[in-house]
Amino acid sequence: MQTEQTSQPQVRRDDRQDAAPSFPTVDRMGTLARKAVSSRLFLMTTLGAATGQVSMLAAEGLLASPGVVVTVALTVVAGVGAFVTALDEVSFAQAHDRRVFTATAVLSILANVAAAGLGVAFAQVATIEHIRYFGALALGVVAVEIASKRSLTLPHGVPLPGALVAVGILVEILL
Repeated sequence: MQTEQTSQPQVRRDDRQDAAPSFPTVDRMGTLARKAVSSRLFLMTTLGAATGQVSMLAAEGLLASPGVVVTVALTVVAGVGAFVTALDEVSFAQAHDRRVFTATAVLSILANVAAAGLGVAFAQVATIEHIRYFGALALGVVAVEIASKRSLTLPHGVPLPGALVAVGILVEILL
């Protein structure tokens, strides 16, 4: 008993001549965002937001607008290391790398502006005396992480720098 096979070849979607141009789907955008957030460049450009430095500068009234936030976060706090990382990590000749780089830039800017907004909101409800010490500790932990090329986490995968900033916020609220 023979089974009848179809003579039509399987055509992949990308091989069709009349295929419409492919636009980013939610799934592909999610993958792009995951790659952007997991890159070393994202770590370097959001370092000030993650350690609370951008929030503290904003809380003290030193960052007057979102443009100043981005300028300070990406040039002063992240520094030249972020740009060296970008050159090392991204091949600008490949379209995929350019898309990941663009997504990283957008997400970094959003993270830094959000951190500044949180700092301003925090300054309205609490004093800012002790948290800068926890931010400095978090920055030291990040330096150790970069030097050792491994992430320091607490149980359940909680990043140690984020936990230090959270403890600093709690100390400020409770004291």
